[in-house]
Amino acid sequence: MGMSEVTELKAMQESYFRLPADANGGQRYRAYRSYSLTSDRLEESAVQRYSQSKEYNYLDGGKVRTFQPIEPQVSRSPILQRVIATDAAIVKATGVVSFDAAVKVGVHQVRYQPMAGVPSYSSPPWLHKDDEPAVFVHLLNLSANLSGGDSCWRVAIATSSGYSSSCTRSTPCS
Repeated sequence: MGMSEVTELKAMQESYFRLPADANGGQRYRAYRSYSLTSDRLEESAVQRYSQSKEYNYLDGGKVRTFQPIEPQVSRSPILQRVIATDAAIVKATGVVSFDAAVKVGVHQVRYQPMAGVPSYSSPPWLHKDDEPAVFVHLLNLSANLSGGDSCWRVAIATSSGYSSSCTRSTPCS
């Protein structure tokens, strides 16, 4: 990693400490940005709303939620552009999403801030499937005193009749 990339990464890491508090609580701070990805360009979408179906999130599903936007210097940073391009290449290679038309890309920038006796959690606050055909999680900064945590990876497998999937649950951190 070159010096400019290290500087970019540090600037992105520092931006997490400026995130606004999540209106839904959970000891979280977050921002969001939606993009439209075509074969040759990534553009910020004019509409910046986020929603999930009740099928996958019965707590917040069916609601249109808005979050503060990701800071422009982060949203347009070369490092974020490369991360999105890499993720898109993986999705394209798997065939999970068709790239025949523009693809919506949603980026959630989230910082969890637990305190003694008060955990921090996702929304909804249980292990869940996001209402998207492909989801990537990138950890950019890790506290030295992290404990707990759980993730589930769903792998789509192409079959002659469509896609099947399997879920692998990780062991909690300790």
